[in-house]
Amino acid sequence: MENPLDRVAVVLVKKRVVELAFENNVKALIFSWCALHERFTQLQVQSYLDGIVTENIQIARPFGEPSHSRQGVLERIQSLPKDSQHAHHVQKFEIRRPNNGQMGKFRAEILYQAVDSITGKVINGVLGYDAKVEPHDSSDLSSLAKISEIKVSLLDRLGSNYFETSYHVNRANSVIYYWIILLQQNQKESMEKIYDPNQRDIQHQTIIDVFSEHWDWWKELESVFILCSITANNVTVNVKEGKEDEYEVRFSIHFEGLNSEKKPQETVIQVYWVLHEDFERWPKIRVSRNSVKSLSSMDLESHSGNKRKNLQEVVSDDAKIQRNAVV
Repeated sequence: MENPLDRVAVVLVKKRVVELAFENNVKALIFSWCALHERFTQLQVQSYLDGIVTENIQIARPFGEPSHSRQGVLERIQSLPKDSQHAHHVQKFEIRRPNNGQMGKFRAEILYQAVDSITGKVINGVLGYDAKVEPHDSSDLSSLAKISEIKVSLLDRLGSNYFETSYHVNRANSVIYYWIILLQQNQKESMEKIYDPNQRDIQHQTIIDVFSEHWDWWKELESVFILCSITANNVTVNVKEGKEDEYEVRFSIHFEGLNSEKKPQETVIQVYWVLHEDFERWPKIRVSRNSVKSLSSMDLESHSGNKRKNLQEVVSDDAKIQRNAVV
């Protein structure tokens, strides 16, 4: 007979899975939106917008004219001075996932900075973004949801004359959350497209893999769970000195859910990437190195044969993990 507590646990985890899936989608959207406005002279603005906003998006701003379409947003971006500088530092998120028949919503607080191309003066202010999001195309599981409405408000003016670029941080975060979406939706072919095909260095401890083995490694970790959410934490970005088109990204991937015994389980993977900036829709993953930070013996007991052996090899030698992990 099924334990009633198991049913409750499944319901709670399912709710968490849906919430985090929507949160990952929203984060991929907002970080993409911010990055687009920071390198609009280099990115393919029209195709970029096609993937993140609806055709009839409505935008209300505290300054300037509103926008009533994707085309209107495109024209506004294209009208910006080519040598202007903009930065969007995302500071807070509040996300409300959609109920049946309703659009999802989110609120973001963003430190906006801009350098006047004529005077060199820096503008600093905190903006509030209240947005609505339409569901993604169910026929294309690799697509994102789309922003259908944004109400921008000025929350605070800051007197600082300091400017700090945020482009690489926004680009890195956008592709991290998109990568998670592809993993959860089993979109292997789409995920491979965001890996650099020419200079690929994929490692799990001492093993160098082709992409298909890399994919299988992640899906094997996910298979420990009968139900789980996936999210990213502790993202740090460092642009390589003298290499504007390459940046290092470190973060942790968290799997949380129920294992085969319907017991709570968490697995944490430390990830190191080198991203190559080619100004396509997503930066390319040129280097990927992963190390298991925490994986309990309960995970291993739920596997047999090669799966169990492979996971044991990953976690059995602590010294080897410490020697090879890039965290």
